Amino acid sequence: MSLVIGVLCDEYVLLCGDTQINYGNGNKGLISKVFKLNKNLIWGFTGNVERNMNILSPYLTNESLDENKTAGITFDELCNTIENDYYLPDLENYNTTHIPSGLSCFIACYKNNHFILQRYSVIESHQNKDTLISEPNLLHHYVMGVTEHEINFCKLLPDKVSGNFPSIDDIVGVFQNVLDIGIEFDPTINNCMEYVYLDLGDKGDKKI
Repeated sequence: MSLVIGVLCDEYVLLCGDTQINYGNGNKGLISKVFKLNKNLIWGFTGNVERNMNILSPYLTNESLDENKTAGITFDELCNTIENDYYLPDLENYNTTHIPSGLSCFIACYKNNHFILQRYSVIESHQNKDTLISEPNLLHHYVMGVTEHEINFCKLLPDKVSGNFPSIDDIVGVFQNVLDIGIEFDPTINNCMEYVYLDLGDKGDKKI
């Protein structure tokens, strides 16, 4: 499992993720799970790395994102790619399909004067597509990871922002705290985070 959180309001949309990859032999490594594809599109994933990264394969050069290739990707184009890759045409034949279970990804953009956060998942024989659209003075979030992480995120957020509408830095700080707590009980994550975001000024290309 991994941990990626998507947060959306009328000022920004933000994806935060841990950076641990877990190999089948028990070894661990580092990998980015959140990406800014262009000035209006961010993407993140958990689950099967190879299958998820295959979604971005047309936009890679030497296994790295090529800004010249990603510059023109649209939200609708990437959604169509994800749906073609994730969604099963026949759930009755799920067990024989080549698409593995446990895949989840986020895609977010700014469109029609709103930030949009869309989540796709394939869990066992269930496929889901959920969409959040920004609303004034409301904060929404999705969590991809074990339930305890979401519980901790929700507990820590009010204390962090002291009743004020949370900034990107507030959310990033809370997520770091969630990782610091989470590594004590979840061996599939680390406490090294990365984040990407879109805001009204389009300044969201920072990672740590």
